[in-house]
Amino acid sequence: RMSAVVVGVVGGAAAASGVASALLRAGSGAVTAAQRLLATPQCTVDVAVSEEGLAVVELRSLQDSAQSFTSALARCSGQAGQMSLMEFETWMTGVETTCTKALFWLFLVCHRVLVVSPTGVFDVDVLRVLRCLQVLRQQTQVALLQLLSRSQQGINLRLATPTLLFAFMTCGTNQATSQSQEQQMRLVLRKSHLYPLDSCITFPLFALPTQVSFVIADSKAGLGGDWELLKSAVLSNEAEATPISGWLSTSKVLLEVLGLSQVSPKRPSFAADLGDRIAIFTEPHKKYSAGQCAAAVAPARELYFTNIPTHYSSHVHEAKAAKAEALFKQLARGPARSRYLNELTTEFNAYWSAGRQLCDAVSLTGRSCIYQKHDAPPSGGAHCSGHKSIHACMCGRSRKPREDPFSLAEANVAFRRFAGCCDALTELSLGPSGTPSGPDGHVAWWSIVQLGPAAAYTPAAGLTQPGFLDGTNYLLPWEAASVEKTVFLGYEYECDQGHRFILNLDSIVGRTAPPAGQQKQQQQQQQQQQQQQQQQQLPPRHARRVSHRARALAAAPSAVAPSSEQPSSLKELMDQCELLLFVTCLGCQNSQLAQLRRLFVVTPDTPAGDALALGPRVSFTALDSPVDAAKSWLFELGRPVALPSNAFLCLCFPYTYATADGRPLRQASVNAPYMSVLLRGHLQQTKHVPLAR
Repeated sequence: RMSAVVVGVVGGAAAASGVASALLRAGSGAVTAAQRLLATPQCTVDVAVSEEGLAVVELRSLQDSAQSFTSALARCSGQAGQMSLMEFETWMTGVETTCTKALFWLFLVCHRVLVVSPTGVFDVDVLRVLRCLQVLRQQTQVALLQLLSRSQQGINLRLATPTLLFAFMTCGTNQATSQSQEQQMRLVLRKSHLYPLDSCITFPLFALPTQVSFVIADSKAGLGGDWELLKSAVLSNEAEATPISGWLSTSKVLLEVLGLSQVSPKRPSFAADLGDRIAIFTEPHKKYSAGQCAAAVAPARELYFTNIPTHYSSHVHEAKAAKAEALFKQLARGPARSRYLNELTTEFNAYWSAGRQLCDAVSLTGRSCIYQKHDAPPSGGAHCSGHKSIHACMCGRSRKPREDPFSLAEANVAFRRFAGCCDALTELSLGPSGTPSGPDGHVAWWSIVQLGPAAAYTPAAGLTQPGFLDGTNYLLPWEAASVEKTVFLGYEYECDQGHRFILNLDSIVGRTAPPAGQQKQQQQQQQQQQQQQQQQQLPPRHARRVSHRARALAAAPSAVAPSSEQPSSLKELMDQCELLLFVTCLGCQNSQLAQLRRLFVVTPDTPAGDALALGPRVSFTALDSPVDAAKSWLFELGRPVALPSNAFLCLCFPYTYATADGRPLRQASVNAPYMSVLLRGHLQQTKHVPLAR
């Protein structure tokens, strides 16, 4: 039941340790008890009690000396490798928070607090620390008393208001010097709003002695020399001794409440809140950063939420969030930026996820599904982009609107056969499955149907199918050396608006393009031509119907010739040239592309054993693409398909071509990163007998 006056000692490491030891040695009694109350990587607290009733509490921290701080930083860096800036800030925050909490604890449990300076110069940073501790005392006094009153220790717990003393170890013993220094200290404390007698301070952090000086300036103090000045200040009659056992219990409870002990804090929220309050004082740059970041949140939120749809896809969400976050990063400053940025990102994600997500499925033409996010397609249909195009069936005799396809089966198989039209026609067998250079099963994307006998096509009337532009529905004659009668061919292009046209020989031959290596220059020329055409005034309404042939001649190049020699017949053209898969539509005013969709063939009545065979091969080659550089894809039938004689036939090309992993290879403009062509030599002479299915 021993009672003692509790003196806290803090300051320069070596000087404070010397003073603490000297205090214990000053009396005649021996040290009866000593223990370590706190041991963290940032600071330690040791208490020693003498027989004369003096308990000395020594607080040592990394902030006591530059050597201690540097050594601790080197140890941490060595354990975790080289520290990043963020890691250093986190480590530094831990040091400052823990050391400030320990100082706060010292002022709550001691009768005297002795601040030791190893030099004769007052460190003004002490004022910053005292201001921080004073505000903490004002803000947490009531909460701390409530927490202590709820303690189950059964002890009368209360908070101390210690007498504050300053000791300067290298000053002379001149009394005038000491008094002058004390007057200056009082003035400094008053101007810093720390003077305990000020009316604005409800719960003072400390008191100043009234009978003795609170500034000790003695070069020998604490080093075994003249001890009277320090002893008289510490052990004055104003001191009120307290039972050591009760004091130890109170001190340990407070260590737990402040979150300093290894035991889980009794009130984790209080300890965390205390850390946030400390950061405002110990890290003013973070307070400034928080203000800057808070101001940057409003314009970033406005950028994201302005003109935002009621429902939108992940692509829209990510694009708007990226722009908003980029604006925030431009305006925000300091270490708080990452925390505020995470909160902003979380808010955007939560808003979008709260029933505003659209399905992320993308059609093969690059359009997003307009349905809300769904695990399975909604009842009554699959994915839907809201876009419809007009296309003919595989034989070309019927047309209807088609939904934007989201799968290769929809694009190349499901739509092409119309009930009551194509299902009544004979379809030729296409042989084995796809080649290794293309995705498995792509042969099913093609079809060859027989429309009737050769007499079903009349050269004078041309094709009588719907959708053809005026004057563009005529097949071209093709003369083979071993075939006595003329074969008719027609390469039909079709756009999504339903415009269909067959380019005549003059337009194909007269508009050849340079080799594949010069495609970039060709694309630039095409862009210039399109811009000139858009700037010209549209022709009168009555002249449009007779201008289709002229427009066909002026259309974008529809063939790629490997040499500069111009073929003079369709046979030479097929042997020397490669047809572009996509050309500018002749019926659209917005330079929309039309795709090679069908090849019509009229075979003559040939002698037995002589036949023609179709072996179409479509090639896609990447142009100036960093992803697909030097890549190409080939789509072809397993073997050429022999055609029956005296027949009117139609080869239907796939609507969408795709890589082995399902990525569509579809051009959206003439400047697409792919060069897609129908390779030459696709019509051959053979002895094979055609097969029907």
